[in-house]
Amino acid sequence: MLILLGGAPRAGKGIISRRVAAEAEYRLLSLDPLKMGLQNAVPSLGIDADANPAEVGEKMWPLVRAIAENVLDSDSDYIFEGDMILPHQAAALLSFPGADVRACFVGYCSIDSRQKLAEIRQHTGLPNDWLTEHDDEYVLGVVE
Repeated sequence: MLILLGGAPRAGKGIISRRVAAEAEYRLLSLDPLKMGLQNAVPSLGIDADANPAEVGEKMWPLVRAIAENVLDSDSDYIFEGDMILPHQAAALLSFPGADVRACFVGYCSIDSRQKLAEIRQHTGLPNDWLTEHDDEYVLGVVE
């Protein structure tokens, strides 16, 4: 089975995916390190880690899809997690022959952006906590 967990930055995807992976004994692939690796190792792809996640997701999709198809062919259990996973990409994998794919997208539908900023600043220090490197103005742009 392949579980795709996407959604808004800092909505809890990493926490959810680590817990589900541990409890279900699935392998976990966080796409953030892959994004950084592609940005640094293959600059011709034009991946900007600070760009809109949807833009990054479109550029990463050929590789992510190929990895996902390999996972589905090998009958392995994986969770892919990242804000660059888009709903139409998840839908495309559902049509893969014999696919056992589940997708979940998380976010925060009704929260004041300043309140979310305060929560982000309060809960720092998690793995891949990339927003700690940015000022409040940048983080507000991500939240909004």
